[in-house]
Amino acid sequence: MFDCNPFKHVIGRRVVVSARNHVWRGTLTAYRDEWITLTDAEYVDAHSTRSVDGTLMLPEDHIDYLQVGWETRA
Repeated sequence: MFDCNPFKHVIGRRVVVSARNHVWRGTLTAYRDEWITLTDAEYVDAHSTRSVDGTLMLPEDHIDYLQVGWETRA
C-alpha cells in the first residue's frame, strides 16, 4: 500500500542525502508537503565538509538517494 509519509520511520536518524548530485549529511527532523528538513546539516564534497547555518530543507523530487545511518541498540 502507498505510504503518504515515506520518511516517517527515519525521522530523528542521521542521514546522507544526494540531491541533484550534491551531498548533504544531517539529522532528518521533519517531512512535510514533500520537503525534508535536516538539522545539524553539512555539505559534503570530495575534500571536506562545510556546516550549514540553521536548518536545511530539500524538496523530495530533487532527492537522488537517501541513506539512513546505522543505528545501534543497547
